[in-house]
Amino acid sequence: PPQQGTFWFAAGVSFTSFALVECVAVVAIEVGNGFMISLLGLARAALPTAEFALVEIELALMAEFSTSEGVLLVRAQLTDNSYLLTRDCRLTGGFAYASWFGSNPNAGQFVLSIGGYHPSFYRPDYPAVPRVGFRWDLLGCLTITGGCYFALTSEAIMAGASFTAALVLGPLWASLSLGVDAIVYFDPFHFDATGYASIAAGITIDIDLFFGHITVTLSFHLGAQVEVQGPNFHGSASIDLDVTSATISFGDSTDGSTPTLGWDA
Repeated sequence: PPQQGTFWFAAGVSFTSFALVECVAVVAIEVGNGFMISLLGLARAALPTAEFALVEIELALMAEFSTSEGVLLVRAQLTDNSYLLTRDCRLTGGFAYASWFGSNPNAGQFVLSIGGYHPSFYRPDYPAVPRVGFRWDLLGCLTITGGCYFALTSEAIMAGASFTAALVLGPLWASLSLGVDAIVYFDPFHFDATGYASIAAGITIDIDLFFGHITVTLSFHLGAQVEVQGPNFHGSASIDLDVTSATISFGDSTDGSTPTLGWDA
């Protein structure tokens, strides 16, 4: 919006790189209450050619540097026009880098994320980033999804991946899930890693009787999960057999985090 004593201008450019990548970008610069430069862009690529594309990627980019807000922020995200082999296999994902300085409440912190964060890592003031992965719907009955992430922040480093397949054929259904998540905190130093796997299947039968209607569902579920933490190294392993479950603990569960130093120390 117009402001007294503020000057700004903007410029746009479009170009094609190596006859493969089409880019459109707009740069805006504002001078007045501090200095701010903003970049908005959209890049598209179809491989091997636009006429016979096996992979099509469209990436939206936003970058901002502001001295008044004390932030350097770069964000990019795949749009819904990104796919692999077929438009039924959608590609997802994003990237973000942010660092804060000056009078910003987060001054001294930074974050670099590709695909998001660990499920237990919650910082609403950090940029939200969707998982890097895919979603493939086959023949209207089989859905396959996968995703991964990596993030480095001023307080932790984390990574993980997941895979899910779900099949629905009339009354029959089945699913498979695999995944791993790991995070390491720097101060005090401690880590947490979890891996899991599960498989389930079932059938739902509708029976019409002369006095009414009943629905019968038969299903089973098998699952396992392993979690390790430290220091000191310890963890647990769980198995779920549907009708019963068991958990085994291992390692030293003594708190091994960095102790608090007293005044004399």
